[in-house]
Order: sequence, then structure tokens, then C-alpha cells
Amino acid sequence: MAYTKTNWVNGGPPALSAENMNKIENGISTNDTRLTTIEGSLTDTGWTESGITGKYTYLNVLKYRVKNGVCYVIFQTSGGAAPTLPTGTWTILGTLPVGARPSLTVYSGCGIRSSGNGEVQVGSDGRIGIYPGISYQIWAGTVSFPVG
Repeated sequence: MAYTKTNWVNGGPPALSAENMNKIENGISTNDTRLTTIEGSLTDTGWTESGITGKYTYLNVLKYRVKNGVCYVIFQTSGGAAPTLPTGTWTILGTLPVGARPSLTVYSGCGIRSSGNGEVQVGSDGRIGIYPGISYQIWAGTVSFPVG
């Protein structure tokens, strides 16, 4: 319910009364409850690998962070002895834990050396997949989405 402001005038109406004072007290209490709820939802896990399962063997980095209801994922596959990721198919990099998953599948571009020629997806089941557009060993990218 919207708050209705009282216009106070020195020596005039409205009267200083329990009803008007309680209106002030109730407004303060309601706002305190709302702020406490908002503060409780502001969280930050920091960058972590904790809880990621089924990791792709050739990863340099696969981390996520949930901050204030938004999940951020970063990844980079290895070079050197790592096999070239196959084109035209999804490779699963890992699966996020339940509190870091989107409600719907999200997609983002990814690439090699600033070339946007691949795609990354995070499914509502938490699986992080990469779909290379060209054959190459090192892939990197980021994706962010609201959790839930």
C-alpha cells in the first residue's frame, strides 16, 4: 500500500495524536522490514569452482560467481596437448550447482583471440556447453544471467 504523507504545520492541524504517531511508527517499521529483506537478498559468492561437477578435462578456467541474484560464468579451455574441440557439436564444460542456474537456457557468443565464432550456453539444468564454429584448441568466454 502506498504511503500517504502528512503535512505537518506548527501550531495547526493535524493534531499530534497517537493515531498520527503510530502512522509514522508503522511506516518506519514497514520500511525497515523491506530493507532487511533487500539486504538479505544481496549476496556474493565470490569467484568459485565449488560445486561445479562433470568438468571437461582440458580446462584452464571454469568459475562462476552469484552476486545479487545474477550468475557470471567465465571459462577458458587449454591449449598445448588439449584436443581440438569438434565443430558442429556441443561439448559440455561442466554443470553448475542448483543455486547458480538460470530458469531458462541462455546463450552467449564466445571465441578465440577476440574472434566471435562460437557459442556458449547454460541450461536450466546447469550444464555449460560450448559450440565451436571453427576447429581450435583454446576457447574463452563469459556469460551472465539471473538465477532462478
